[in-house]
Amino acid sequence: MIIPRPVTAHLSEGGRMAALRADGFTIACDDESRPAASLLRAALEAATGWDIAVVPAAAANNTATNNTATNNTVTLTVGAIGLPADGYRLHVSPENGVTIEGGGPAGVFYGRSEERRVGKECRSRW
Repeated sequence: MIIPRPVTAHLSEGGRMAALRADGFTIACDDESRPAASLLRAALEAATGWDIAVVPAAAANNTATNNTATNNTVTLTVGAIGLPADGYRLHVSPENGVTIEGGGPAGVFYGRSEERRVGKECRSRW
């Protein structure tokens, strides 16, 4: 599979990473991102043995009263302003977990693939 290479990449201050945990981990998505969310769920469940829920993105945001829901969530959404249909933005932070915004469903799919690649690379350094 060929995945478009990121145009730019920026590290956060201090190079902080998100620490996703099995307890309460979810994938939140909008309707257009559901196919990519299903693929991500299958890959992560096979790799981790976790039981992962896929929930509507709006529901995950409504339950995020103390950041517990968002910092242990991968959120996938379509409709990022300023991106082509196959473009994506991948944000990772300890406070907000992982967010993948795509210009269209293809962008979410490519962002999901990049997140998996980067995750494997980071785990191999531990």
